[in-house]
Amino acid sequence: QRDVTIALPEPEENIYGYGKQAARLAQLAMIAHELVSHSGDDDIEDGLAELFNATVDKLEDSLQTLFRRENSDKLVYDANLGGIVSTDGLFNTNADFGNGRYNDHHFHYGYILHASAVLGKLRPSFVAEFGDLVDALYMDVAFESNIQSSSPAEVAF
Repeated sequence: QRDVTIALPEPEENIYGYGKQAARLAQLAMIAHELVSHSGDDDIEDGLAELFNATVDKLEDSLQTLFRRENSDKLVYDANLGGIVSTDGLFNTNADFGNGRYNDHHFHYGYILHASAVLGKLRPSFVAEFGDLVDALYMDVAFESNIQSSSPAEVAF
């Protein structure tokens, strides 16, 4: 229970830290889901279900904040190079561990993609609302040349 209340994604955080904390929440949500699924005791199951719902609510709030662009380090499309970067990284090459210069997008966005996949499994309504934005992040890090995309063909070195 304590883990669900500490080290949460903060809207002022850089995109790397935000995604990392969202992925942490996603792991906690999956653990709670498994515990609820395999519990045989009604009293324990009720407490676990409450914990599970609280965890998923926090994960959903965090990802909605990101995809609704309510965080300070927003993701934007870089028309010059054709990819998704953080606003801080776009205007400062040293910000966000080089995100604006396409450094480590597989790490930065991998955390967000993982958290989004977990939330999509646990709350399918998330996919209906934000699936296109999640797909855009996926295309940024996992572009295949046979798929039409506005993302660059090579972003990892």
